Amino acid sequence: MNSTHPARRRKLATATWSVLAAALTMTSLALLPGQASAAQQAQQPPAAPAAARSTTVALTSNVDCALVRTDMRLDSGTWTTEPPVAINQRGRGEWGSESNQLLRGTEGSASYITAGCAEPTLNFKPVKVHWKNPYFGKNDYDANGTDPAFQVSWLASGSNTDRVTFTLDYANTN
Repeated sequence: MNSTHPARRRKLATATWSVLAAALTMTSLALLPGQASAAQQAQQPPAAPAAARSTTVALTSNVDCALVRTDMRLDSGTWTTEPPVAINQRGRGEWGSESNQLLRGTEGSASYITAGCAEPTLNFKPVKVHWKNPYFGKNDYDANGTDPAFQVSWLASGSNTDRVTFTLDYANTN
């Protein structure tokens, strides 16, 4: 004789409903193009969060000297793009850094030396640029360590995703 115990019937009904619900869910998802299933979404790695602070640095040379990198340093953060090894006469180089720790900014410097100058007395002169995009406080820039034969000016957005352009010129001889 077959058992018709109420508990057994509920288990069969629950299992049957679970299978039906799963089949309907899969069918309805298949009918919606462009919609990924929850299982497919769960398999994809989460997008990396954007850095809290980032700085894109450009160095534009208005002098008749090539610039050869002698040092690059990050006191805080990580490179998104390293400073170029060389910048041509009257050329431009671009690089960047970003924060990589909680509640931290990014700060760094790039140092170059002049070479192949049209005026030989300007060879082997240091050019250094420095940027600081802190998590707290205002952004800061300088060119301390650049030879007095040159002057460096800069223009920056000053934002959390900062862009700064340093411009290298001959020093005023007035």
